[in-house]
Amino acid sequence: MNKFFLISIFTLAGFLLQAQQLLIDKQPVVWLESANEIDSLHWSDWRLNGLEASWNNLTPLNITAINFQDAVFVDQNNGPLFIPYNPKKKGNLKMYVVYHIEDTIYENGIWTMKFDSTKRIGLTSQRILGAYKDIRYSQTTQPDLYINALTQSWKNEKPDTTISGIQIGGTDSLQFFGKIAEVMYFDTKPGARDNEKIHTYLAVKYGITLNRINYLSSQNEVVWNTKKEVAFTNDVAALGRDDLIMINQRQSAGQGGASELTMFLGSLEEKNANNPFTINDYNYIVWGHNGKPINEVEMDTGGQLPISNILNRKWKVKVTGAQFPFLPVNIKFNGNSFDSISPLELIISRNCEGPFEFDSTDIYLPDSVDNQRNFYFSNIVWDTDFSGADLFSFRIASPSVNRQNKALQTENILEETDKNLKFGVYPNPGDGLFTVTIEPAEEEDFILEITDVTGKIVSVEEIHTDVFYTLSKQLLTQGVYFFKLSTKTQTQTQRVVVK
Repeated sequence: MNKFFLISIFTLAGFLLQAQQLLIDKQPVVWLESANEIDSLHWSDWRLNGLEASWNNLTPLNITAINFQDAVFVDQNNGPLFIPYNPKKKGNLKMYVVYHIEDTIYENGIWTMKFDSTKRIGLTSQRILGAYKDIRYSQTTQPDLYINALTQSWKNEKPDTTISGIQIGGTDSLQFFGKIAEVMYFDTKPGARDNEKIHTYLAVKYGITLNRINYLSSQNEVVWNTKKEVAFTNDVAALGRDDLIMINQRQSAGQGGASELTMFLGSLEEKNANNPFTINDYNYIVWGHNGKPINEVEMDTGGQLPISNILNRKWKVKVTGAQFPFLPVNIKFNGNSFDSISPLELIISRNCEGPFEFDSTDIYLPDSVDNQRNFYFSNIVWDTDFSGADLFSFRIASPSVNRQNKALQTENILEETDKNLKFGVYPNPGDGLFTVTIEPAEEEDFILEITDVTGKIVSVEEIHTDVFYTLSKQLLTQGVYFFKLSTKTQTQTQRVVVK
């Protein structure tokens, strides 16, 4: 009597005419990627092993998207896909599938490997399928976006080569209704680090949060530690490029692109592949939020908060690589959750600690707001102090504050408590040539001091004026500088970035 052994590692993480490959020890035997050659007849194997997936019925394809990446809509009209495959008598497989089920009323078939007319292993939206025993892991079908990674082993099987194979997007008895973006079948279980890299590749590409697996680069560097960042493991998404594990994400949002916050480089396109922006290899920016209600504002109890009207939801940003501290990133944020008609401002704490303090917080006004109340912020530079991380949120703007620039830095925060002096430096970030503006309330002596991040004084200038005053300053070296304007009674400081 044949014996079947099942080992399941079930990960739900709410993944040139040349064979594609990742920098991992073992490559997939079958690799279906939705941007690869696909038509109404078949879905080509990206590994070029000749294991083409054929559709069950010939119907027009419905190419949709998950996080600006192509995905295929599969239902009873075209699924399941079938890949003729003869498994070995003894084996150990791992199957990665990126999918989003849209019909949650019924149990959906996700994939199976058929040995003969009765023996199969596989996965549904509610059960792990074994040859002799199924394991139920859920009583219902969930609508979440998943990277599912399932490991199974068997021995002493004798496949019937006339019917053996792999079904994707349905089984003999269950249909699938939803999106499938990518499938990777390994006939040998990848090692722990390779498993993390595969998950990272899929998670970054499709905007899926990993809850128990670190985001690991091709150089084995953790770019987002899920344990350390446990307070911000909601709607995790990333921009970045890592050629050795085929990451090149230029626009992204959590929840597979459905999150209210999108970051992008250059212009926001319908698909990531259409975005021409070039990121240098081995650069990442990863972010996630604390899961607090987005439509609630942090209360100022007794005037204790340095900056008021901040959303309870906070995001953390982690930066890896040398490019992003000088790379302007754009943000799209949907404000439909707010009843207030006041504009929203982006606030960034550079010391990555709360609360948002005057001397370490930058405030930006949106460049524009569209009819769907999407707020757009451009040229945001992260990690300007090279600490590796920033904390950010949004606040409901106070209509009493005079705002004339898009990028409001620390001095504009201080205007709310001291309106006697207005001090600005722009553009910020800039290429090195800056305009300094001073608008005094009365005739006064000023000292303008510029220092670098080490505290070294770059320049000092004395100014005497009682009218609106401008001057130009040029900084030749890239980096972060502090412009400090002092009088006998007050001091205001701005952080300035030279790209």
